[in-house]
Amino acid sequence: RAAQMSVVNYNINSYDGDAVIFLASEREQVDNLDLADKTDFTGGWSKYITGNVKAIQVAGHHFNLMVDDQLVKNVAHYLNQCIVEIDGR
Repeated sequence: RAAQMSVVNYNINSYDGDAVIFLASEREQVDNLDLADKTDFTGGWSKYITGNVKAIQVAGHHFNLMVDDQLVKNVAHYLNQCIVEIDGR
């Protein structure tokens, strides 16, 4: 219950810069709270980011994305690609 209330009460500040968003391919709801805006390719984050937003969809859902070893490897792969891309600029 406390975790759910923290999501409801969290105030998101804007971010002045470019960002990469990793979106879980399996979207879920928790007690009728949508964890992703299905009308926005960034999952709703673009309204908080003033720069360019790159969204990468990865396998898994919000709660297992960084727990399941194979899913973590998948996220790490894409994160490494982002770092290589930034280093190449």
